Amino acid sequence: MDILTLCYFASVCQNKSIAKAADSFFISRQALSKSIINLEKELGVQLLIRSHSGIELTPAGRRLQESAGEILQIWEATKKDLEEIRRQNRQTIRVGYGQISFTLWKSDHVRQFSLLHPDIDVRTEIALPDELHTALLEDRLDIAVTHSFSSDQFSRTLLASCPTCVLMRADDPLAGGDCVRLADLRGRTLILRPGHTEFSSALIRLLQSEQIPFESCRLPDANIAIVLQAIRENRGLYFTSQYFQNIVGAANGTVSLPLIHDDMELLPSRDIYAVTLKSKKPSSAVSSYIRYLQSSVQQPAASDRP
Repeated sequence: MDILTLCYFASVCQNKSIAKAADSFFISRQALSKSIINLEKELGVQLLIRSHSGIELTPAGRRLQESAGEILQIWEATKKDLEEIRRQNRQTIRVGYGQISFTLWKSDHVRQFSLLHPDIDVRTEIALPDELHTALLEDRLDIAVTHSFSSDQFSRTLLASCPTCVLMRADDPLAGGDCVRLADLRGRTLILRPGHTEFSSALIRLLQSEQIPFESCRLPDANIAIVLQAIRENRGLYFTSQYFQNIVGAANGTVSLPLIHDDMELLPSRDIYAVTLKSKKPSSAVSSYIRYLQSSVQQPAASDRP
């Protein structure tokens, strides 16, 4: 006899009807009736007398009804006690996401992790890299997921790399391929974004040697209208990291493809890390979260390098 069958029986006794009891549990009358018959077989006694006028309890049924109430009360009290013990044993981790990493992976990672680890609560916040840096040092975060950490005070676990990419109109001839090579950009103006694209003097020399025209564009993160307008008017392509396609979105009619070159060291990429403090040993919950991210994050698409 299981608890659910006992609940069925108690409901039949209370409602004096198999039909009403079945409706209260959203099951068929046949399924509930079969459960009661199996219970009678298990106990070796008849519990109910069924007739056209309704349901009557046999002496054995009345005795089980008395015990069922006590058993179910004990069960409910025990469940509450166990839930309180589980709540006290729950671990909480505080995870900070940089805007880039959050945009890149704003899927249901936390929800899926919570399903796999119901005893771990994950609290998230989004902040700039410097703010995440400070929050880790002040013990307001247990882990940060971001691209920008260089201090020796932190331990870093590489989660993914965002390759150098080119953003273009969805109807651009280049948009139909798997990648873009520098040779494809000859004669096409490339828009660079100083301070954010992380391009180097070596990259500038490379573009010049490949005879690729380019122009610099300064604009705040929150306003990409200048770049989008240039792309819509087919006046240029945008040089960026793969994450940018997630910020712009397909609704703007753009496509982002990896930029490939023989010497990939000259094309910057942006790595995403899980960062913790070296002076603080990660808890088992934090380690579980990092392992989960490593195994489940959707890495940006990148073509095979030559």
